[in-house]
Order: sequence, then C-alpha cells, then structure tokens
Amino acid sequence: MDLAGYRARGERFCRDLGRAQYRQFAGHQPPGGPAAVERSYGDLFSGDAVTELRELVARASGPGDRREQALLRFAAEGCLVSCARELEAEAHTREQAIELEIGGRSLALADAARSQAVEPDPARRAAIERARLAAIERTLNPVRAEALEQVQSRARELGWPSYLALHEEVSGIDLAATGEACRVLLDTTAGAYGEALGDVAQAVLGVEVGELGHGDLPRLLAGEPTPDTGEGFNTRRLWSSWRETLAGLGLDPAPPGVRIDLQARRGKSRRAFCAPARVPGEIYVVVSPVGGREDFAALFHEGGHAQHLASVDAELDFEHRHLGDNSVTEAFAFLFEHLIDASWWRSAHLELTGPDRVGSLERLLMLRRYAAKLLFELELHERGAGPTGGARYRTLLSEATGIDWPAELWLADLDPSFYCARYLRAWALEGALVADLRDRFGECWHREQGVGDRFRELWRDGQRVDAAGVAKRLGAGSLDLAMAAGADSRTAPPPPDAIARAASRSRR
Repeated sequence: MDLAGYRARGERFCRDLGRAQYRQFAGHQPPGGPAAVERSYGDLFSGDAVTELRELVARASGPGDRREQALLRFAAEGCLVSCARELEAEAHTREQAIELEIGGRSLALADAARSQAVEPDPARRAAIERARLAAIERTLNPVRAEALEQVQSRARELGWPSYLALHEEVSGIDLAATGEACRVLLDTTAGAYGEALGDVAQAVLGVEVGELGHGDLPRLLAGEPTPDTGEGFNTRRLWSSWRETLAGLGLDPAPPGVRIDLQARRGKSRRAFCAPARVPGEIYVVVSPVGGREDFAALFHEGGHAQHLASVDAELDFEHRHLGDNSVTEAFAFLFEHLIDASWWRSAHLELTGPDRVGSLERLLMLRRYAAKLLFELELHERGAGPTGGARYRTLLSEATGIDWPAELWLADLDPSFYCARYLRAWALEGALVADLRDRFGECWHREQGVGDRFRELWRDGQRVDAAGVAKRLGAGSLDLAMAAGADSRTAPPPPDAIARAASRSRR
C-alpha cells in the first residue's frame, strides 16, 4: 500500500465531507452531497484497504504504530458504514416523511420530543409517545434491523469473528473492561440518581417517580419557566453568553478558520453539529436555535469541539489532526457544555439563582443511560440480536433510568462503532481536566485568563494521545469512570470570597 498516498487522499476526503455536511445540514444545498463524497472516496474503505492496513499494523513496531492504528480504524469503520449506506439513507428518508396523528392533528415525527417538552397535559404527552413508538416500530425498525445485520455480517467477512471483536482490535479501547466499569458506575450512582430524579419529578411535574413515563422526559428535562429553572435561557443571550464566557477564559469565541452559524434557515438540521473540513483551518459550527437551555448546551458543546480543533498544531500528521480517539475532543466539548450548569455561570450570564437541579439530573441520567447502552451493545454485537433484542434493551435501560424505557427504541439508540464508549471515556477525562484546572488556578479557574493558555497547550496535540494518555499527562493516573460520576460536585459554586477575589483580579 502507498501509505503516503492513502493519507493524502484520506485528508482530502475529510475536507470534502466536512464541506458537504455543512452545506447540506446547514440548509444551503439539497440532500445528497455527503453520500456522493463517500461514494467517490469508496476505495479508502474497501475490504482490500482494511486487510492491507491490518497486516501493516500487525507488522509495525515503533512510533508509527499509533498513526497506522488510526488509519486502520478509519478504514474499517468507513467500510462498515458504506455497506449499510443505502439502508441508512432509506431509514432517514422514511423518518423525515412520517406524520403522526394526535387527536385529529398532524405532527411531524421529528417534532415529537419538542412538542412533548412544551406540552403541559400528561395525557397528550403519552398520546404523542404511543404514536411515535408505533411509527418507529412499523416504519423504521425493519430497515434498521436489516442495516444492523449487514454491518455485523460485513465485520465477519473482513476476517473478524464479530462486530465486537473488530472494534476491540481497531478502536484501541478495552470495551469489555469498560463494560465492567459501567456495572460499577451504575451501582455506585444509583442512590444519588434516584434522589435527584425524585426531586425534579416533584418540582417540575408534581409527580412521583413511579408515575413518570418515557414520554414525560422531554418535559421533565425542559424544566419549568420559573426564575430558578430556566427563564433566563433566552436565545437573545446565546451569542453574548458564549462570547463573554470565552473572553473570561482568555479565548477567542470565533478563532480564525471557525464559522459559527446560528441563523434560522429553511432546511437547516434541527441537530447541532461541528463539521471539521480542515483541522485547524476550516471548521463549521451549526446550531438551529429553538429557545431554551437546549440552545446553550448545543452551542457550548459544538463550540468546545471547534475551540479544540482550531488550536491543533497544523504541522501534525493527518491522523493526529483528523483521526485518533474522539474521547479527547468530546471531553473538551462536554467541559464547555457543562459550564452552563454551574451556579456561578447561571448567575453571571442569565441572572438565575439557586441550584440547577434539572441540569444535575440530566448529567446523571446521561451517564447512567450510556453505561446501560454500552452493556446492551456489548451483548448485542457479541451474541447477535435475536428475537429478544428490544426486550433486553428495555430491561437494561429501565433499570438504569428508573423509567419504563421503550423496547421500540433499541435500534434507533444504537451508536455506530461503540461511540457510546467514547462518550463515557470523555466524561471521565472531563473530570480529570477540571481537577487539573482547579489544581493550577483554584476554584475560580473559569475566571482566570491563564486558563486559555493551558487549554491551548493541551489542544496543540490534537488527538495524538488518546484519552487515557491525556489523563496520565494531567496526573490522574488512569482513566476512571468514577471521575465522571463526580460531575455534579464539579459545578458547585465557589466560595463567595473566592468569587470576589477573582472579580477583583479581572478588573485590574
């Protein structure tokens, strides 16, 4: 294999795909651009390319190993995606066309969760949920099940005994060990999660946990429009809060090469995203504001990705700029996203007082849900789906969340390439990052201009070092999911005298 040529073509693919994703999902061009790019670079993800790179990694030893391992993962994951591309496109087309009938009114499937979030009537929320789940089971799950079968079969055709075995080899993550850590995490966070869920259920919906249905979650997590739960998350404050937060950290809110798109536009994706076309020189952040806390979380998360990627050393190899362990960039994205849950941030930027119980609950819910998702995916991809895939998914997710979780969502909730493990590792690394910042700058690290220099120091490496390596560099010793479980305490407000000292320094 011409490795230099493969790398160069891989970088052109990332450039063209990032641009196509931006143009389509920002609403500038009709659908089809990203798929066309993927087809035109299909040779990068052929079975032959995967085989040659696997043999190269097996023979390699020395400093090139990590780069070649990253290329193998790039090729293998792309190969699996390409084999089910047409089915995934069909599922997407069907999903966009589904209209639900709720009490004589039509509602797009894509708007169901948003409608539940603003619907005060629990009976109507339940009706939306029933219609949504029925449509998913009837129209989408048959196509998604076929796509799942294809990617599992393709993994075996490539020479691995299973989809799980392939990812164990190419990802660089010990997925089995991560699964065991998830079991411990679920056990140790059960009490705190149950208490938080009960408190928020009473405060927001006035019900006991046993009365909650899955269709109530959007409303529960939206909170009530009262001074202590979210009235201040007004879209008109979105950009100014981002700009002021970054300035306080000594960072540019829109560094060179980063385009942040917050405009409303027909055809624009409801889901926020960051599309890196060239790292570090051309990065797109797209958010479609709808109002409320979700807009702020989206901008701070995707903006966190952009801050990281825009600061990567341009002289690094392609693999270290575009590939590598995405747990690293996700950790920085979550660190920025979770700033909006901190009492100091809510007070300074939104004039909100009191604890953010909803934000704290959402973090624990996400952590436990993703732990259960990984356990389910490990079983699924080792043993196969079988007729009980949905039932097993329902059991694991219901136990983790304390809510009767719908079996119908088992296929929609699958993450390609065990990406849920990247999220779990990212939350653990986020904990190590916050601990490092506190050690260096104190409890009020978020008000210290020198924090920006520390971030840039870490960001220069891109993803040359994986999440475990970054954690060791920070002095954490190892990447431990227990660091993710302590998320709430990391957003506690610093002592008033510390705030006063930091404010005094910022005025000098």
